[in-house]
Amino acid sequence: MTQEQREAYVSDEVNTLVLAGAGLGKTSVMIARLGYLLKSGLAKPQEVMDACF
Repeated sequence: MTQEQREAYVSDEVNTLVLAGAGLGKTSVMIARLGYLLKSGLAKPQEVMDACF
């Protein structure tokens, strides 16, 4: 991942806008952010699911 992508997934902002062209890692950044939030205890799985719906 690029430095900008790493910064996006460890950001402590409530909302994150990932803006990039096709094939530049948007999905990878969001999956990494989700993993980071869950592993660090900053979010619980149910909170993630509730935010999606």
